[in-house]
Amino acid sequence: MVNEKLTASTSTGFCCLTEQSSTSFHQGTRFSYGNGELIAFIGTATDVTERKRAEEALREREAKIRRLVDSNIIGIFIWDFEGRVLEANDAFLRLVGYDREDLVSGRMQLDGPDAAGLARARQTRGLEQN
Repeated sequence: MVNEKLTASTSTGFCCLTEQSSTSFHQGTRFSYGNGELIAFIGTATDVTERKRAEEALREREAKIRRLVDSNIIGIFIWDFEGRVLEANDAFLRLVGYDREDLVSGRMQLDGPDAAGLARARQTRGLEQN
């Protein structure tokens, strides 16, 4: 087989070993003769089991938080350092007298680091409109 053409191809992929509950990512190059007979495979394998577990745990925590926010049992909001309200659930909007349109338009602004700042801002907005 000395005169046969050699080929090399790169491959990547995931491998999941369920008995050991292990996941690995492998990448390498396959060297073969022209007829497809494998000569060698040179590559690396990385155990990504812990990363996959951490990603799943993060997804679960995010889902729990999203359920809490969407349940509207309590008012929840997120704001930036400039006092702009970035996200709020309907319970919070009802508490401070704003609606979703106010949130989307960026009209909601804290003048202090608490919900009372929004209430004061709402009162000021009402006075300006009169």
